Amino acid sequence: MPSGDTKTLDHYRNRLMRRAEAIQRRLDEVTRAAREELVSIKDEIRALDSVKENLEEDSERRANIVDRESVRVTKNVKTVLIVEKNPNYTQALVMQIGLAGLKPIVAITGEGGLRMAEECHPDLILLEVELPDMNGLRFVSAIRRNPEADRVPIVAMSAFPDLKPRCLERGCNDFLLKPLRMIDLIRASENSCIKIQRFQFYEACESAGYNVGRGQETR
Repeated sequence: MPSGDTKTLDHYRNRLMRRAEAIQRRLDEVTRAAREELVSIKDEIRALDSVKENLEEDSERRANIVDRESVRVTKNVKTVLIVEKNPNYTQALVMQIGLAGLKPIVAITGEGGLRMAEECHPDLILLEVELPDMNGLRFVSAIRRNPEADRVPIVAMSAFPDLKPRCLERGCNDFLLKPLRMIDLIRASENSCIKIQRFQFYEACESAGYNVGRGQETR
């Protein structure tokens, strides 16, 4: 500890105080970041639980609808990976994809989507461009670098139409503007070589209470 007059001691004390304050600020920033990450993780868990609960409640009704209306694609059931942060939107997409006779799998973060893509080998990816942990374009780049997943069709989804050129340039096969129309989802699936029996699909969707907008279809 330095010795000397009062002025020197005060100067040294002030330096120590500034260092202590700087350390405290860094601790506060780390604590705040950790708290925000914890809140985000808890939100993801609640969202997944909500989707799971709704899926379980709707599974029997959806199975009955699909069976009654004979909704079929090809003999092999195709898998669609939904990467979407909004649980309500995810639930709607899961229902629509199930009614189309496709198998939906869900991720609500980019990292989770990358893991699901590697583990499940989906036939199509529906990607929300704005994700909580990464930009959707970064997700696309990661998929395109993976030799086992680089050919899977990716359909970007966003409420911002100006993102379409960038999404297509970075490797997306299609772009859908939110809120999605059922007919656009059908078109994107068929453009990705997932064949849907449209008439049965329309009937099943309408039985489930969805307005599919048949009159908006263009050929």
